[in-house]
Amino acid sequence: MKRDPRDLVRYSGSERANHWVVGMCFILLALSGLAFFHPAFFPLTMLFGGGTWARILHPFIGVIMTAFFVVMAMRFWKLNVMSPTDWEWLRRIRELIDGDDHNMPEMGKYNGGQKLLFWLFVGCVFLLFVSGIVIWRAYFAGFFPIGDSPVLVCACRGGGDDDCSDNGPYLCRDLGQGNDPGHVVRHGYSGLGQAAPSGLVQNGCEVTGRSSSTGATNSGISS
Repeated sequence: MKRDPRDLVRYSGSERANHWVVGMCFILLALSGLAFFHPAFFPLTMLFGGGTWARILHPFIGVIMTAFFVVMAMRFWKLNVMSPTDWEWLRRIRELIDGDDHNMPEMGKYNGGQKLLFWLFVGCVFLLFVSGIVIWRAYFAGFFPIGDSPVLVCACRGGGDDDCSDNGPYLCRDLGQGNDPGHVVRHGYSGLGQAAPSGLVQNGCEVTGRSSSTGATNSGISS
């Protein structure tokens, strides 16, 4: 189909492709993120080849989305600088909602609402990227140590909450050593929620379950 030369080209082909890459990455991140957020959504990991692959791919997809979003933001930031006319448009937004656009100021490519949304996206993507780097333990654990004496959140190796109140075996994993099973430490420990013994871990300890002052969660761990 041949384009009418009188048509205005709002976005180029590369700008549209850039936008679609960001959009597709966001959908993938939302699906995998939901799977990590609650067990009810865990079946979504099957879209990525299972839980392990979902955990591996999620941060890399996030890096790709951030990179393409930065390119897109660099393309459009000048068009999204707020002006007095934009604030005037926002003050009259109620009139526009009511269907009366006669008093609305003339806009350029984007109106005031679209510009504010653009800067909201910039801030949100920045926060997502920074927080993602902090919790990407496989590569950045050494840059963000948890501490030498963290608070243990313990899970019982087997049985119910009553077993967890005794000096039973609990499993801790040294975050600085990744997923190497050779660095998993079994330790008889009571006093849930208290500071870990100083000799147990060096770079921080994450236990395979969680507990509170009122009880512990059984993770069904078996040796």
